[in-house]
Amino acid sequence: GSDDGDGGGGSTATTTTASNEDLTIVTLGPLGGGSSAQGQAVFARAGDQPILQINLSGLQPAGKGETYIVWLYNSNAVAFPLARDQANQQGNLTGAAPIPQEIVPLLPQFGCIDVSLASSQETATALQEAARGRTLPRHSGQSVLRGEIPRQGAEPASGAASNCEVAAPQAGGGAGGQPTTPAQ
Repeated sequence: GSDDGDGGGGSTATTTTASNEDLTIVTLGPLGGGSSAQGQAVFARAGDQPILQINLSGLQPAGKGETYIVWLYNSNAVAFPLARDQANQQGNLTGAAPIPQEIVPLLPQFGCIDVSLASSQETATALQEAARGRTLPRHSGQSVLRGEIPRQGAEPASGAASNCEVAAPQAGGGAGGQPTTPAQ
């Protein structure tokens, strides 16, 4: 993921030339009542590299020591952070995050895209624990947006209507049942 702090992910933006047939679009909706946050996450390719293009709006400014995290998500125990960044002054966060080749075979285990607001310290701790245990990191932070990844023949949902587990306000959780992946 990226933590360049440029406010809008501009330095991580990637232009793709994929046709619409190669794109999978995930509509993201708010989980908390009264939020105007919304967005899209688009699975695409830039050459041989799978990427997730993120286009979010209506986000609240992150507090000191906090960052937004974009997750491949199934539950608090089965999640993978793809990007970390701050929203700009207008509440927008855009950019592209590469999907590591080691994660591509695990993509069917993730049914949603989740965006959480988390403390940088909490996130760093989760990543360190995952690296030591050679597992996926635990989901961290307060989920603000979520959308179901479309499956053939199914109608995807966004926000609280998605079929992914709803995250607790301060998501923790054990490592039970997490698939292992090489530490990076």
